[in-house]
Amino acid sequence: MADINTIKNLRNNHDKSINEIATTLDINWRTAKKYADGLVLPEKNLKKKVGMMYDEDWGDIVSLWLEEDYRLPKKKRRTNKNYFEGLETIGFKGSYRTVCNFVHDWKSSHHHDLPSAGYERLEHPPAEAQLDFGTMEVEHEGSFKDVNDYRQRNVPALPSFVPPFAMKCTSHCQPVYHLLTSV
Repeated sequence: MADINTIKNLRNNHDKSINEIATTLDINWRTAKKYADGLVLPEKNLKKKVGMMYDEDWGDIVSLWLEEDYRLPKKKRRTNKNYFEGLETIGFKGSYRTVCNFVHDWKSSHHHDLPSAGYERLEHPPAEAQLDFGTMEVEHEGSFKDVNDYRQRNVPALPSFVPPFAMKCTSHCQPVYHLLTSV
């Protein structure tokens, strides 16, 4: 197919003669004439996939799992090993390599149909003050501990003020906010 496109390109865009094309590409003159001036394109030789993943319902099951996983963030998706173990629990008699080959073929043929990410980034406009919640790792008496922290940012260019707290603020953020603003 690439040779045919090359022949058509040389004839149409570079104004090469049939003889020049035939000698440049080292092909028969009749072949160059056929593809340069004719509308004949070779038919693609598509092989029908056969095997237990294509003939039985196993491929449909894995396809559904793959479609579900592509809606998730990348770290939460299943691996080929997870697909294989899931199929084994419902009676799959094939090998791990069979599943891997099917997943590879499926991904290469369906990559245009899939969403690019399973989630969208949330953007929030900057405000006068912002309160962020998170955890940070601190060193206390020779050991590392995870401590909840709440950051108040007044101006985006200035560094954050980070007081560590021992408890987590789940639904009552108002006392924490008053504590931060009074400092």
